[in-house]
Amino acid sequence: DNRRALATQCAHVLCPNITMAIAYILWGVIEGSITEATTCSALNFARILLLVWIAGHLKAFSDYPRRFIKYLAIPLEYAVLCVVVYSPIIVDVWHKQTVLKTSAEIIRKLSLLIFPLTGPLLILLYAMYSVCCRRILQKQTNVYYLAAEFNNFMQILSTLIIYGLRDLNLLAMAVFPLLALICFFCQRLFLFLLWICVMMILEVLSASTSIYVHHDLKNIEEERDALTCVIAFLHILTMMTLFTSQRLLSKFASRNSRALQQSDSRNTRTQRQSHSRNTATERSLSHMVVFMFGAVVVVFVNAVALLVELILTARTGQRTVDLRVILLPVECVFAVCCLALQISAFWKKKRKILIKDINRLRQICGCKQQQR
Repeated sequence: DNRRALATQCAHVLCPNITMAIAYILWGVIEGSITEATTCSALNFARILLLVWIAGHLKAFSDYPRRFIKYLAIPLEYAVLCVVVYSPIIVDVWHKQTVLKTSAEIIRKLSLLIFPLTGPLLILLYAMYSVCCRRILQKQTNVYYLAAEFNNFMQILSTLIIYGLRDLNLLAMAVFPLLALICFFCQRLFLFLLWICVMMILEVLSASTSIYVHHDLKNIEEERDALTCVIAFLHILTMMTLFTSQRLLSKFASRNSRALQQSDSRNTRTQRQSHSRNTATERSLSHMVVFMFGAVVVVFVNAVALLVELILTARTGQRTVDLRVILLPVECVFAVCCLALQISAFWKKKRKILIKDINRLRQICGCKQQQR
């Protein structure tokens, strides 16, 4: 039964997404919209990793494939999407800047090669190295988050350099990803709860800054809306990578292990069993809802969008809308649902530590709760 359920779920994940990816590739070849079709096809291929990552039968896989999906699904989706989206932009700008007259143009062309794809290439190379050497993937999760956050900073910086820096305030906004990187290494200076809140606030500010910078540029009006959606999706994946990092999940667990063991010893065995059953039921139900949303609703939106575009193109003879503007917001909703599941699981796992930090904050602020 488990094998049959696993095979059914894998077929339910693989067949629709691969079919839609091939359909978008064929549509791009026929219509000539290679950049748009490549992005849509990459979204469908990368969604397979995220669906398998959130699937309920992930434990049925063997040890190393299970850990590979658990720790590398989100970084690989981030890296693949970055390469697919930014490669056509790099090629287009590279061909436009064929004649280098000034040193500023030389710097722009060099930054075009170095900055935008540094993080994704590091993630892909490090993932290949980890897989080939059979390294413990959990210990490498910090590197994936750092590479993703560093790439977010490089994207803002390269965009400002390539398309021209018109306002120094935009350059100042690029500091937020760097602040997130610095704060990531300074977690021992804060309470665990306070550090998590600061990291999430910095991630939101970094995403808002990147979206504003890309949307404010007038040189890329044709790609501006699609790039805005891509940036939002990449920052959601960055935050998901943060919640899979070893520094977030393991370091603080050992710090308060004695206190947690003492509090756990007070509970009875029956209470533990009932609580674990209720938690497992709620977790499986929520995961199933999000899984069905990604496997059915998102794929259905992809199919309907492509079908409507083909019908309208056949009637009017011209393109009507960029499909990335339709597909990427739906992917963002799916990614936000996955992030919500991550935060919920993180709260259940670190609940006692977080409650302890809340009580400490109450004591510091002079708002200690009265004992009943």
